[in-house]
Amino acid sequence: MAASGATDPLGGSKGLPFLKPSLNALEKTLPHVAKRVEFPGLEHGGSNNPTQTNRGSKPELVAQELRQFFAKA
Repeated sequence: MAASGATDPLGGSKGLPFLKPSLNALEKTLPHVAKRVEFPGLEHGGSNNPTQTNRGSKPELVAQELRQFFAKA
């Protein structure tokens, strides 16, 4: 099944090592990638609310990017 519509792969610069090549492949494969977004300093759980085990998360940064993406739709 082919993907349709706009897609912006999102990731964090400190994310799990195997995810970066996956995002690179998605960026090259998906037909309507407007931009690849990499959040500096965020890990895989960067969109979660901060907790004791996930102190470096910044959900407001991810939410801002999602608002911009959906505003274009």
